[in-house]
Amino acid sequence: MFCANCGEKIDDGAKFCIKCGTAIGGMPNVPVIPLSQQSAVVLKNNSTEVKKRYNIMALIGFLLGLVSLLLNFFGIVGILACVFSGVGLGKFNAETENNKWMAVLGILLGIFSIGYALVQLYG
Repeated sequence: MFCANCGEKIDDGAKFCIKCGTAIGGMPNVPVIPLSQQSAVVLKNNSTEVKKRYNIMALIGFLLGLVSLLLNFFGIVGILACVFSGVGLGKFNAETENNKWMAVLGILLGIFSIGYALVQLYG
């Protein structure tokens, strides 16, 4: 018997190829997925589809931006919205995350809130 992946000769009854590690027998060929992405991958009709997750920092920044419209606290909440959204945008990975718009909108809402606070304080 020979490995379908690398062509190495395999002993009868072996579960894996000793050269490349490919599963032998009853299992279909499944692509190898890095451990860092395994929780975000869904197998569908023999193809891989990445299930994108939310960027938590961008989400927090967006929510703080919304809160800053109601509770300004002299622009402090707007500053926090900009910080969290900026970190979320800086660490954004387009391959595994899908809410870049939240980070951008959080920054814009934070800037608006800071500007409004400055106008109220000095205007």
